[in-house]
Amino acid sequence: MAISNMVEKVPSFKQGGVLWFTDLTVPDSMYIFPVLTALTFWITVECNAQEGLEGNPSAKTIKNLSRGFAALTIPFTAGFPKAVFCYWMTSNLFSLSYGLVIKNP
Repeated sequence: MAISNMVEKVPSFKQGGVLWFTDLTVPDSMYIFPVLTALTFWITVECNAQEGLEGNPSAKTIKNLSRGFAALTIPFTAGFPKAVFCYWMTSNLFSLSYGLVIKNP
């Protein structure tokens, strides 16, 4: 919500991006951000979802629901401003990296 609010009130979001996302206030018409965000979430689920769920009978169900959520985020979030995806993808990549570092002894 905070980033969506910033999209409306921070003028630099209009020309603050790079490459195909120069205007962070509008949705990604090429759907690159929604797909990359869903992909980074899915990879995080695949790499890190079992941590802490060993022996839990519902672990497989939780992982499958998370996979479904990853797929459903694309159509449901496609209208979000690109600024939201910049934050979300960064958060996903941090979660993935953190989970992989924690796995190392």
